[in-house]
Amino acid sequence: MTTGATPQLGLALPVQGELSGSWGNTVNNGITEYTDIAIAGTLTLTGDGAVTLANTTGDDLATNIGSTTAQYAIIKIAGTLTTTKIVTGPSYSKTYVVDNAATGGAVTFKAAGQTGVSVAVGEKCTVYYNGTDYVKVASSATDGVST
Repeated sequence: MTTGATPQLGLALPVQGELSGSWGNTVNNGITEYTDIAIAGTLTLTGDGAVTLANTTGDDLATNIGSTTAQYAIIKIAGTLTTTKIVTGPSYSKTYVVDNAATGGAVTFKAAGQTGVSVAVGEKCTVYYNGTDYVKVASSATDGVST
């Protein structure tokens, strides 16, 4: 049996006796680094292109954390947008702080196949997956959401 991963954060789930001589790397790359970004990590996205966030998992060789890793706590949009940037988050229980620090365009944060929420230029908000789509639960902008 090999090391598995938790469903939400993709944390390593080592099997008893499996990682003789390499458990430290698996724990660091597959648990410690992911716990760090899930609590306090910021993923910065730039440019107009749509982005789909997906879980990655670490192993004894590398963290495998990349430019679209879903486990980050904060998603910051930077640079100049010429159109609305679409960010698709994972369809499972997840909360993000979204910071639209870009100029020129809004950000739509959504689940696959859904409409999501709009995050205006300069707005910072908290969104969470409600079982169907991402919804705002707090915002720095006056937009009908309790601030």
